[in-house]
Amino acid sequence: MKKNIQLIKITISILLIILLFNSSNIPIATTINQQIQNTTNQINTKETEQSILVKTQTLGIPGQQIHQTYLSIKQANNLIQQIQNLQQKHPTSQNVPHLQQQLIQTLQEYDLIPNNPTTNQFLAHLQKKSKLQPPTTFTTTENHATATFCNFLTTGVGSAFPIIILPRLVPILLTPIPRLFVRWQTNDGTTRCGSLQTGTGFIANGMQNGFALGFWGVGFSIFIPPLYAYGLFGYALFTSVNAEYIEPWPPNEPPEITPLNPPDNSKNISISTSELEFSLNDINHNLMNYTVTTQPDIGTGSATNVQNGIFTIPISGLEGTETYTWTIHADDGTNHIQETFSFETEPVAPVVLNPEPYDNEKYVPITTTHLKFTLKDYQGDPMDYTVETQPDIGSDSGTNVPDGTYTVPITNLQHLTTYTWYVNVTDGTNWKHKTYTFQTEPQMVFDPFQNGWQYRKQITIDHTQVTADLTNFPILITTTDTDLRDKAQNDGDDILFMDDIGVATRLYHEIEHYNPAIGNLIAWVNLTTLLSTQETIFYLYYGNSQCQNQQTTEKVWDDGYCGVWHLNNVQDSTQNENNGVNYGTDSIIGKVGLAKDFNYGNYISFGDMSEPCNNLLSTLTVEFWMNPETLNPCPLVNKVNSQLSTDKKTYGSSLTGTGYPDGAIWFRFWSGTYYSEGHKIFTHTNSVHIETDKWQHVAMVADVNTRVIKIYYNGEEKPSTSIVEGNPVRYLTDISIAEELGRCQANDGTGYYIGIFDELRISKTFRPADWIQTEYNNQNNPEMFL
Repeated sequence: MKKNIQLIKITISILLIILLFNSSNIPIATTINQQIQNTTNQINTKETEQSILVKTQTLGIPGQQIHQTYLSIKQANNLIQQIQNLQQKHPTSQNVPHLQQQLIQTLQEYDLIPNNPTTNQFLAHLQKKSKLQPPTTFTTTENHATATFCNFLTTGVGSAFPIIILPRLVPILLTPIPRLFVRWQTNDGTTRCGSLQTGTGFIANGMQNGFALGFWGVGFSIFIPPLYAYGLFGYALFTSVNAEYIEPWPPNEPPEITPLNPPDNSKNISISTSELEFSLNDINHNLMNYTVTTQPDIGTGSATNVQNGIFTIPISGLEGTETYTWTIHADDGTNHIQETFSFETEPVAPVVLNPEPYDNEKYVPITTTHLKFTLKDYQGDPMDYTVETQPDIGSDSGTNVPDGTYTVPITNLQHLTTYTWYVNVTDGTNWKHKTYTFQTEPQMVFDPFQNGWQYRKQITIDHTQVTADLTNFPILITTTDTDLRDKAQNDGDDILFMDDIGVATRLYHEIEHYNPAIGNLIAWVNLTTLLSTQETIFYLYYGNSQCQNQQTTEKVWDDGYCGVWHLNNVQDSTQNENNGVNYGTDSIIGKVGLAKDFNYGNYISFGDMSEPCNNLLSTLTVEFWMNPETLNPCPLVNKVNSQLSTDKKTYGSSLTGTGYPDGAIWFRFWSGTYYSEGHKIFTHTNSVHIETDKWQHVAMVADVNTRVIKIYYNGEEKPSTSIVEGNPVRYLTDISIAEELGRCQANDGTGYYIGIFDELRISKTFRPADWIQTEYNNQNNPEMFL
């Protein structure tokens, strides 16, 4: 007891001086920082149960006295961390107001400052003092940057004015003569600028122009053919640069995520674990937002505007011998990162293995007569189990059974119906609960009028819009129909397509959008045969209030597709499930339904492609609709090897390239470090000029083995020129490849597509010209096509 009394006498005395938050009080801030550090060292060496006496005094606001209270170790550390975070920020940082408010609220919560003045009154006083400080010293946008009180170096192939003769020195003082301003302009240059106050800056590259006010420095300007160059180095009160590429310095890096408990891929984790623990770190000290999800669902969590630190998410309901994944998505307002981690719980409960049909299996035959699964208990205990189904197609149970495979008889499966089955097993102490679903096959040949449908309409395709006979071709249907509005189900589940009347064959279809209020339908239908010499006729059925969803989305797209993204969301419509992660793009009216609107910093990542596109490929087709706001050399669709280097890519497509006019389409394949090894195929066409604020269709088809790349614009193949350097890549993907839409680089994101994207498709096959032309005809004007 006497020892504990001694321990609580450790005291933190903090002078909460309002002017501490301004750079004019650096000596005071330094003193308090040292005191905080010394106290932190003491706290870290003491027992965690002790209390800390904290004293504060608020100066700068009349009538404020010393306040003191006892805090727990955790509370004291929290307070110290908030003060340190605030003092590490420059006074003009955009995060300072939030940090100030957070600190004031914490102090009031701990009774270390009075509630009068209010939080808002404290903040108003802080903001009033902050107005005495210099303005923000550094700002950047995509193509423009400014800095005040800085030094800079700029060189390039171009000119600077006024001409500075080096050395031009004031006699006796031997220092450069100051100038009111200097300016420079170049088609290819580099400017590096750093603020003397904040230690931040920017690097500008490429075509640029800029000026500096209050310049004091040295430089040169040369124009002696063929030399044409300039260089400036010095200090300036204000610098402004417009350039092709501008990167803040230090670069704004995405947050870093580190799993702490349980560690990634850890095993034998106790089922009593009650929280997930992880750390977030942003080296730029930006405030962050995060969201955590788990699979199977054992808990979720999120927070906004947090600082670097350790965070926890409560979880519950862990079962033994189960693999859990938890996904953390974090952003700092500009950069996003998503990481997925996993752990396996201790083997204390029975295990359910090898379900048949497997979970989420589709197109299961309705002749299936049994469910099957395997039970195993690692301690060798006998088990009891029950199996139930919904809708009810059968059930079963067992008592004191050993390890083994068990079957459950089922009957009366219906076409295109989703079934759920539950397996519950216990060894007398621990339980395992597993849930599986499957969907049965559709009925392919039948008469819809004999199965509950009441209405149909004939659809006729204009054969002049089809340039050759095609098989398994997905066509677009768009219509607004009052009959659908009045007679179809509100969710469109009863919409059905058949190849003929009476007893006929179902056509696979996917509904991208259905609005029951007006009967607006956007759908994709796979036509087994599409004719070019005569009309292709098929039928739309509707008006069945009892049927389930008739869509067969995955079957619309043949096995040659790696992915089809309508971009009303970032989901892949093919069976490959190459779903994307959206980093900031917004939904907007597109060429077909909704699309994605890309601005600076926005992109979509599809990660590592799954089968069949994660193996080596020698042929490829990339196609999309685009409506660019600006033209830049950023690749539109980019496959990057993020495990190696931002320069190690497999293919990229873009609108412009160095030496080519704005709007030229180019497509290239390369391997290794592009700039040094030069193993590439480079194809471009100058016969097209991409326009801004207009929808255009682009397709690029490649056979790397034969070194053939074709470029199509609005359905027509355009003359192109190919350049082969070195020994080009023979294949288009490998296991470390990630697909990205709208961002130039894998890691640093130095360039972005600005505009709208719609209907991105990537195939592992060499799509023929007739296929691409017919696609364009159909999607560009579906009303004329049908």
